[in-house]
Amino acid sequence: MVGQISVEDYDLWMAAFDELRSELKAAGSEGEFVFRNANDPNQITVMSEIDSLEKARAFVAADALHTAMQHSGAKESAERLPS
Repeated sequence: MVGQISVEDYDLWMAAFDELRSELKAAGSEGEFVFRNANDPNQITVMSEIDSLEKARAFVAADALHTAMQHSGAKESAERLPS
């Protein structure tokens, strides 16, 4: 799964993301990678290997993800691409 998001404050967003790690693991994540755009460090790309498309879609639809996004300083909804 790949997600791209623009944030107001990377540190605030990262704290919210860290709180979601247990939900990602429960969804079958084998690990996550966070990348920052070199020209705009508040532009974030997250990659997570989730063991099934069904679990990835369930995580994307979960309330915990949407709540975390609202409290993370996100400028907009993340573009999420389960693959």
